[in-house]
Amino acid sequence: RANKEKLLHLTKERVYKEMEKAMSLQYPSLYFRTLEFLDVLEYVHPELDLMKKCRQKPVHHAEGNVFLHSMMVLDECAKLTDNVNTRFGALYHDIAKPITDIHDMGFHKGHDSTEIVVPLIENLKNYYGLPNSAFKSIVQCALFHMKLHKLADMNSTSIASMINSKEFPKTKEELIELLCMSTADSRGRITIGYNKDEINADAFIKCFNAIKAYSPAQEIAEYNERHKEDGKTASAELIKQFIHRYSIKCVDTWLKPFV
Repeated sequence: RANKEKLLHLTKERVYKEMEKAMSLQYPSLYFRTLEFLDVLEYVHPELDLMKKCRQKPVHHAEGNVFLHSMMVLDECAKLTDNVNTRFGALYHDIAKPITDIHDMGFHKGHDSTEIVVPLIENLKNYYGLPNSAFKSIVQCALFHMKLHKLADMNSTSIASMINSKEFPKTKEELIELLCMSTADSRGRITIGYNKDEINADAFIKCFNAIKAYSPAQEIAEYNERHKEDGKTASAELIKQFIHRYSIKCVDTWLKPFV
């Protein structure tokens, strides 16, 4: 502890390598909890130290501050997947909570919004020299973990828009990792008076697969044929509408009845 300020001179490459090694542990939180115990967390990972100062509503997070919750989620995530990038996503899924806390009352409006989350994680990437794969996973976990918990309250149009959004996973493999993190987020907390529902992963994967298997080629051909005489062809915006309309049907069929 007497030499803790020397830690400020560690290279970002060295710090990232230590984080990467920690992420392969059975209980990755041990690395970060040890730094906290030694009172040097703020010198090595200042963004995590901020989480210690950020309160949460006890009904949803009786475990305490955001740092404690993130440690619990990280270890729960490690039980579900060996993927280091997903574990990074679990660690930083609530990275925006400290800057969105309203009057230190445990309300964190907008902590999953693109405008707030993406710049924060870009700074994180530059600070540690994170690989693109880790950056991508953190962005997905930070943006979508809350929405996945609220599927029952979202309408089919909103869910379809989320699945087709630029930042959402594009492959089944990426989606499964995001669902692992979502499950870890449900389990990595202490609640008062209720149990945090976990997402129906099978239903979501079926819905996702159905959407990704769709091709608008037939609708495009039919549209172009109908408008052959006036020279119109399906625009990019119209094609997006075809995809969105089909996606809503998939959500109504494969997902909504099961959430």
